[in-house]
Formats: sequence, structure tokens, C-alpha cells
Amino acid sequence: MEKASELLLETELSLADVAAQVSYSDYNYFCRLFKRYYNVPPAAYRKEKRESHFS
Repeated sequence: MEKASELLLETELSLADVAAQVSYSDYNYFCRLFKRYYNVPPAAYRKEKRESHFS
């Protein structure tokens, strides 16, 4: 999940592409695991972290 969070913040890859890059072929399963790990869905994680980083 750490690699996925890096990709979300450092690239413009789609969420499905991020999931594939970290070896999850099932996008929905990846999203569930990511949310369980970070307590926020991947899209919200990307948005929140980028907003806090650039503000």
C-alpha cells in the first residue's frame, strides 16, 4: 500500500493503473484494501494529500 500511495501522489496514473502497478488486477478489491489501510479511498487520499501539499 505504501507503493500505491506513492504512485497516487507522484504520478497522474488512473486509479485502475495504480492498482495494476501494485499487482492488483481487481480494481474494486484494491480500493477496499486501500481504504482499510488508510481509512480513506484512494481518490480521496490523492485529493487530500495533494491539496494539503500545495496549500
